[in-house]
Amino acid sequence: MTTLSIQPPYPIITGADGQPLEDGYVWIGTANLNPITNPVAVYWDAALTQPAGQPVRTRGGYPVNAGTPARLYVGSDYSILVQNKNGSTLYSALTATERYSDVVVQVDSSDVTFLQAGSGAVVRTAQAKMRDVVSVKDFGAVGDGVTDDTAAIQVALNSGATNICGSGLSYLLSSTLSVPANTVFDGEGATLLLSVTTSAGSAMSVGDGCEVKNWKIQSNVPGTKKGYYGIAIPQTSSNVFVHNVQLKDIQYSAIDNAGNSVRIFDVTAQDCGWDLIQNYRADGTGPRNVHVHRCRAIRTGRHGFSTDTGCRDIVFEDCVAIDVGNPTLNEGKDAYHYEGCFQTVVKNCIANYTGNHPAVTTTPVALFAAFREFASTDCVIDGLIVIVEGGFAPITGATWRLFYVEDATTNFVVRGVTMLNKSATVFGLLWGNTDAQEILEFSNFDIQGPHSWTQNGASGGCRRISDGTFIGTGVETSINNQYKTYNSEVSNVSFKGVAKAIRMAGFQNSVIKNCRFYDVYSYGIELDWFAYTAEYRPSAGAIIGCYFSGTANGKLLKSADSQDALTFANNVINGTASVGLEAQNTSVKGFGNIVTGTVTTAQTGTNSTGAFNSNLNNLASV
Repeated sequence: MTTLSIQPPYPIITGADGQPLEDGYVWIGTANLNPITNPVAVYWDAALTQPAGQPVRTRGGYPVNAGTPARLYVGSDYSILVQNKNGSTLYSALTATERYSDVVVQVDSSDVTFLQAGSGAVVRTAQAKMRDVVSVKDFGAVGDGVTDDTAAIQVALNSGATNICGSGLSYLLSSTLSVPANTVFDGEGATLLLSVTTSAGSAMSVGDGCEVKNWKIQSNVPGTKKGYYGIAIPQTSSNVFVHNVQLKDIQYSAIDNAGNSVRIFDVTAQDCGWDLIQNYRADGTGPRNVHVHRCRAIRTGRHGFSTDTGCRDIVFEDCVAIDVGNPTLNEGKDAYHYEGCFQTVVKNCIANYTGNHPAVTTTPVALFAAFREFASTDCVIDGLIVIVEGGFAPITGATWRLFYVEDATTNFVVRGVTMLNKSATVFGLLWGNTDAQEILEFSNFDIQGPHSWTQNGASGGCRRISDGTFIGTGVETSINNQYKTYNSEVSNVSFKGVAKAIRMAGFQNSVIKNCRFYDVYSYGIELDWFAYTAEYRPSAGAIIGCYFSGTANGKLLKSADSQDALTFANNVINGTASVGLEAQNTSVKGFGNIVTGTVTTAQTGTNSTGAFNSNLNNLASV
């Protein structure tokens, strides 16, 4: 049996863009001469009996004879020139004996010239222009979402081309793609469908200097988590840029980063098992210089954004975490998580809780936090908004925190925090372990709705709390340092509608000044003594320039258990309080206080010296 080659009835002429040439011109001339000035006879039939006038016009890529696609024939060697409708040259050859023999149609892209629009453009071949970007389809990828295209895409990546595109289609993967160093891998809106759950089933592992963009990466079964990670950046890779990528239903983290100098911009991760990004190295050295910008974590199961031991210079900026944390996952669940890292920053970010968490099927871990810092140093929050929607309902067994700071955290600075809690769930503001913490600053904040602050800091707690507002619902202790307070300051802070505004244990060499207390229900300020040891005995503290107002039934100031050398000066009491000072074993000095309201009992307590006099204006010596 003879093998036959099936040819199209009419060969097509294409333009520089690869599309059929419309309204083009074809000139045929004497070999080695200009075909326009030296034309030869051209015919519509192989018998050379039907002359074709020149230039021959094209329509839809075909030479046309009276509006009908046709072939062209010549009786000898020839030269050829193809122009577009504007007269620009697309192809020119002075001799075409081998290329065309008796049919003048097909054009080799290496022989077609291309000139980009604009001043200064240089002439290149059409072949070079088309090879600027290589499609995975050029290497056999089908892109129907059903055929396993892993091998074909990997061949494209291994081709040596440095700009590989996905042509906007859907590709099924059964193992991890390896993206070579210095490759631009542009999906052009394409989707990678992950079909396995093993450690070899991540979408891609990215080499040094790569750019990955415009991809969707997700499970091939909606609602079922597949893959391992979405994008893995190994420790050997640096200067990686990932942007405009959407990931969904990934088994673990959407992006697992161990590389240095990495940028992650405009990435969304939804319903993934762990984090949008985890910065982690197994050897504990940690990635460095990572910038995560304008990213969104939606219902990620563990954290929204996380750093781990040894990480340094990590920035999360303009990011959003929505309903992160699977209640059934056996570990902490935080919108932003720092652990054992250095010089990391959360800047202008949002944590939003609507209550749309996965259903609880087992006993949940006790703690959710908008931000958690664990054994970290020199870290900063510079702008964080936490919104708790009115429909939010607490999960049985779970505790909610704005911040959770623990285990030898030092030099932690918090600025520009807003929490709007529209629900009835009490959110802990800054909750710490009994291990040493040193929080340098908590400032420029606005806290509204049910809240509670508890801090157990052996190293002295928060050094400076300033320039903020607490608005409560009558159940809150807004500032509560349970362990030890020394060399600390609370200034320019307003409290309204809370149960206790400030409670501090071990109040040493510290000051509360220029604060405002409105409608405080239990205590405006409560100073206490933790552990009853000399180390924690309150001493040398001052309350200066504060304003107490409203009709709360609580006490303005409670100073209990051997507060030594407390100064209460230049304060204004304008409102109603049941007790001005409740003091036990306390030495108090006061001056310059003004009372314009009503205090039912000026002072109460035993074994105190320098207690309030009847009008609280000055403290009388007793």
